[in-house]
Amino acid sequence: MPNVLNYKDILCIVVTYLLISQSQITSSVVFYHFKRLGIAIPIIGISVHLCFAAIAIWCQWACMTQDPGIVPKITDEQTIEDALNFKFTLCKKCDSLRPVKAHHCKICNACILRMDHHCLLSCIKIIAGPWRA
Repeated sequence: MPNVLNYKDILCIVVTYLLISQSQITSSVVFYHFKRLGIAIPIIGISVHLCFAAIAIWCQWACMTQDPGIVPKITDEQTIEDALNFKFTLCKKCDSLRPVKAHHCKICNACILRMDHHCLLSCIKIIAGPWRA
């Protein structure tokens, strides 16, 4: 796998940050027009929105840099027997045993635990290797 991000990954990151920045600018303009009600209302409104924007950026950063939950390949025969006893299934695409609720990601080319929380931004770490977005 290459150690660089492709244009789709970079575009997704840039669009996310642009949308968050645009919402912060819009809320600042809207709250600025409430200054006739007192200076506290715009300051509180902008501060609250800034906190939510910071939380959104932190959540997006955490998605990009944390382990997406790749199921390790099982090679030991005893472990394979134990896995089959726990109703593990064989993935038809990567030929690895996977637990219940694990699904194959075509971007990562690996089985992922709890695939419902896996997305393109989680795949960035796998695609980029040691480089973090």
